[in-house]
Amino acid sequence: MPKTAWLFDVDGTLVDTVAIHIVAYRAAYQLVTEKIIPDNVIASRFGMPATKGHDLVFSAIKIPFSQKTIDAVVVEHQRFFAEESKKHKIVPLNGVVDFLVALQKQNVCLGVVTGNFEVPASNILKNAGLLGFFPVIGCDSGHDDRVSIVKRTVVIMQRKFSCDKIIVVGDTPSDVRAGKAAKTKTVAVASGSFSVSSLKKEKPDVVVKSLKDYPAIM
Repeated sequence: MPKTAWLFDVDGTLVDTVAIHIVAYRAAYQLVTEKIIPDNVIASRFGMPATKGHDLVFSAIKIPFSQKTIDAVVVEHQRFFAEESKKHKIVPLNGVVDFLVALQKQNVCLGVVTGNFEVPASNILKNAGLLGFFPVIGCDSGHDDRVSIVKRTVVIMQRKFSCDKIIVVGDTPSDVRAGKAAKTKTVAVASGSFSVSSLKKEKPDVVVKSLKDYPAIM
């Protein structure tokens, strides 16, 4: 019988950690550059792996930078994110648990594909009570772009579970573009930093406002 795999982004798709990331990045950028970066500029790189997109932030506000500067921001963000996460209860977004349970009942394969590093990704899922749903977690290895992470995770799902259909679910244009590049079906959910209209521009297979609308996806 054909097997289907669902790959979920984490931040903004499964859990609402956008505000925590913004606070952590704001602190990291300020520590490294001694400049306060506007929140909208920080949010513009969301959907990219932890190590990518910082050049766009620096260029947007005309701050000189080097790879050493970017590396320092990445390291400090991890520290600030861990500290900030302790101040908040990370919970699944509306509809997420019901959707995952419904998928489990259909005996599909579940995985995560995220721009976070492995330890933060696992901690976020554990704190939200979601880690047990996902036997596969695809993460940034330190030098990946979004497409590479998705393609690598797709291969893992195919080899591990012999899946012949894979669906990527995410809340950013980058998620949709990466899914298309990996030749998967794509579901865009406007539960993060991007609106339904902005996500529709990427022409995903399905767009929903939140995962509460999961019956329409299945």
